[in-house]
Formats: sequence, structure tokens, C-alpha cells
Amino acid sequence: MYKQVVKSQQFNFRFCKIPVPSGLHISRIRELLLDYGDYEICDLLECGWPINHNRSITPSRCVENHKGVFAYREQVGVYLIKELKRGSAIGPFEENPFDSVIAVSPLNAISKKDTDEPRIILDLSWPLGSSVNDCISIDTYLDEPICTVYPKIDNLVELIKEKGVGCLLYKKDLKKAYRQIPIDPSDIPLLGFNWDGKLYFDTALPMGMRSSAYICQRVTNAINYVMGKHNFNIVNYLDDFAGAEVPMDADSAYEKLGAVLLEFGLMESKEKARSPATSMSFLGVEFNTVDLTLEVTDTRLLEINHLLKDWLRKKVTTRVEIESLVGKLMFVSKCVRSSRVFLSRILNFLRDMIPGVQYEVDLQLLLDLKWWHRFLHEFNGTVMMPFSNWSRPDSVVAVDACLTGIGGICYESREFFHLELPQSFQDKNLHINQIESLCLVIAIKLWHGCLRNRNILIYSDNMATVQVFNSGKAHDMYLQQCLREVAFLLCINEAELKTIHIAGINNRVPDLLSRWHLNTTNSVMFWYEMQKLKVANDVNEVTLPASYLNMDCVW
Repeated sequence: MYKQVVKSQQFNFRFCKIPVPSGLHISRIRELLLDYGDYEICDLLECGWPINHNRSITPSRCVENHKGVFAYREQVGVYLIKELKRGSAIGPFEENPFDSVIAVSPLNAISKKDTDEPRIILDLSWPLGSSVNDCISIDTYLDEPICTVYPKIDNLVELIKEKGVGCLLYKKDLKKAYRQIPIDPSDIPLLGFNWDGKLYFDTALPMGMRSSAYICQRVTNAINYVMGKHNFNIVNYLDDFAGAEVPMDADSAYEKLGAVLLEFGLMESKEKARSPATSMSFLGVEFNTVDLTLEVTDTRLLEINHLLKDWLRKKVTTRVEIESLVGKLMFVSKCVRSSRVFLSRILNFLRDMIPGVQYEVDLQLLLDLKWWHRFLHEFNGTVMMPFSNWSRPDSVVAVDACLTGIGGICYESREFFHLELPQSFQDKNLHINQIESLCLVIAIKLWHGCLRNRNILIYSDNMATVQVFNSGKAHDMYLQQCLREVAFLLCINEAELKTIHIAGINNRVPDLLSRWHLNTTNSVMFWYEMQKLKVANDVNEVTLPASYLNMDCVW
């Protein structure tokens, strides 16, 4: 089979179309996906998935495994026997069994939670510069752009919102999902490894390959599609499936998901399945449909806090350490949306890191970690599920600033403020973008108490302010401080913020407030606007503490 496919110089699914061994029920899959938009996966599952290697460099033959794997010598032996029996690996070979160059990558092993069985990983990112992963694109698959979107916690929250309070949650997991998906025969020589002096080759997706997650997600997307045809909506994240249903339909949905997996010929991990209930853990977060809460456990929070304390003392770091940090912080950011901006910034730092190289912990990373450390001292681990509806925001705030004054109004609390900036502040010569952003910070500080669990819509006529707070990105240090301050207040109050740009001519009320001190006409016109809105007798002025012109935290 290998020789035929290589001789054709085409991928198996496109030319030879020779079925590869697997436990998949290809005929039934074709029937189930007859009108599916990604029908090509039927051919790929039958003939093997190309790993997307461009063969631009000579592959490495690293015969030495990582030291970590030798602590599990007995378990690796058992693992190999199982993989060979399952058909997801071939071997042992004394020498190269193929008529082509092979790649040999090192094995590694890491411990898994709640089991003595380690996770065996083929390190396809080693050695740097000539690894298998170095030749696999993260942006395209077979020259087509990768457009796959991985589901988030928010997707299950939306399902819960749709099904209502007290709906039942259920989930199922695939057993060794990657190892159930075959690869193109011509790519097998690229997935070699050495154990006890013998060569072995993977014939199924390996853990640690750059294209494995994308391929797995495409496969499980098809399961999602079939469930949808039965009017059951689920969320699939790689090999994890979760659903929410009204109580009367929940058992049927749970059983149907199991039946669809069987029809595909995919093995599930029975011990990880959870039958319908009002609370369930999914992707590391505890969901409760009665209280409508998301929870990060106390144990997890304690673990993250200890980790952050260690990080605040660090001077240098590595890619592996940053990856571990991100993995821990993700448990929180999944629940607290406004914290995600500071996770994305750490991810940006991670993207430029080269494996095995030490980097200084730069100032921006340190400040973000200080932000996390401060926030987690205030966070009890439980938040309300965010049911956002920006077409009907809970609170509307409008702000404006000029070089000598600021002003804002909260229409829900019917309060407003205006302040002539002290000369000492004006002497700082801040840019108008900085003052406008500070004005937004002050508005959130002032009214955050009545904005808890709310969607806050803020109007501003300053485009830079709108872009900074919507994107969570700023090059200017002062704007970054403003961003951290607002994000902190939003997170501890479980609120969400959206800023909208409004033309200055339409931002009349806050414009009058920010210029209140310049001319008595501005105060007269403000009250005239309040009369037009029929709230002149209900709106109250709030005096700003002088401290509000300063940031509360050193970040």
C-alpha cells in the first residue's frame, strides 16, 4: 500500500484511494454525512489523513529519547503492545523498512492526573529547525486556509441559556481519539521513533503533532452535525462532547450521542461519560444550571495563586514554563471573560518564544502577572453565567473629556459628574486620548457598585479609547494602565463592557459636562438636555474624590 501511494505522487484519498486499516465504519459514515458540507472527511477517514508536511527540509533522525520517558519504561512497553495490537503503530524494525528517508523523533512521557498510566508523547517539535512540526503549517491544511474555530465555555453557556434554568447537562469523551484517526500511508515514514534499539512508526495521529488537533476537530464536527440532524445541539472540543437539554429530552440526547459514536465506529471512554444532571464539569469548569453559575474549584485557585507567587519572583523563563502558566490561567479566563485580555497578552509573548531558550521576564508580562495575582485575591471562584445581550444593555454610560476637564453620565443610576482637572494634573501634559481613557476608568470606578453582573455600554467620541477597551490592546503605557484598571473592576464585579464610538456632535450631554467649568452656558444647556429627557428632577450630581485621578494599583 505504501509503495503504491508513494509511486502515485498523490495523496491516497485523491488518487489511489486504498482503504487503510481502522475501526471506523466508513460506509455508515458516508450515509450519515451524505449532505454534510465537509463530505471530504469521508475519503480522508477511509484513506488516511495527510499530516500536512511540506518536506522542505531533510527530517531529523533523533535516536535518543527524552529522559522523562525512562521513568516509565514498563508502561511504555505495555503502551507499545497495545498500539501495535490496535494497528495505530507498526514495528519493531531493525532498520528503515521504507524506500525513502525517515524521520525519527524522541519519545517523552508525562504523568496524568488520577492515574498511574503516563501520557506517551512523540516529540515532533524536536530538534528545533529540523523537526517534523517545523514543516507543518499552522495556517493552512493542504494549501487551504485553516478556518476551524474551537468551541469555548461560552458555547455551552449559550446552550444552557436556550434550554433554560434547571436543564440537564451530559457529556462523553472519545478514548484515545487521535489514535483512532488513520494517517496517509505516504506520511508514515515521518512518524518514526526508537525504543530499545528498534524502530516503530505511527499509523494514526500522534499526540504532539501540529496538525492533529485540527484534524480531530474536523472529525468531531461531523458528530456535531449528525446530532444536529436529530435536533440535539452539542458542543465538541476535540474529543470532548457536551450537551444541554430540557429534562424530558436529556436522556434521549445522551443515548443518541453514544449511538452516533458507535455508528461512526469511534470508541468512547466510558469512565469519563456523565449522564444528564444539573451540574457537570466540562473543560475544567464546573457548570450549575440551577444556580446558573460557573465555578473554578478552591483547589485549582490555590494552585494558581501559589504558581503566580513563584512567577512574581522569576527573572527568566522558558516556553514550557509559559505554556504551563497559560494552561492554569485558562481555567479562570474561561469563566471570567474580562480577564481574557491578559491571557491573550501572555499568549502573544509565548508565540515569539523558541523552545529551549531562556527569556527575561519583561515588564509588561510582569505587570500582567501582578494583575492576575491581585484579581485572584478578590475572586472566590464562582461567577454567574454571562447571558450577554448587547441589543438590550443593562447600563448605558456616556463620557467625554477635554484637555482641562472630564465628565460622564450613567443613565441607569441617573447620576453625573464633571470635574475641572487640577493644574497639577494638567501640567502632566497628557494626550487627549489618555485623558479620555482616564475618564472612562473614572466612570467605571464611580458606578461599578451598581453595575455588578451587568452589560455596560459606554459611548465615547474618542476613537482611540473605543479601540483600546474593545480590543484590550494598547501600545501606550498609560493606556495599558487604564485597561488593567477597568478590567480589574469588571472582573471583580462580574460585569462586561462594550464601548461604542459616537460622533462628537451626538455626544452632547457628556460634552457639556466635560466643559462645565469653561462657561456657565454649558451647565444651562446640560439641564436643558435633562428636561428634554424628562429626568431633570431625578438626575443627581456626584462629587469625584481627587484620588480617582490616580490608578489604584501599581500596574
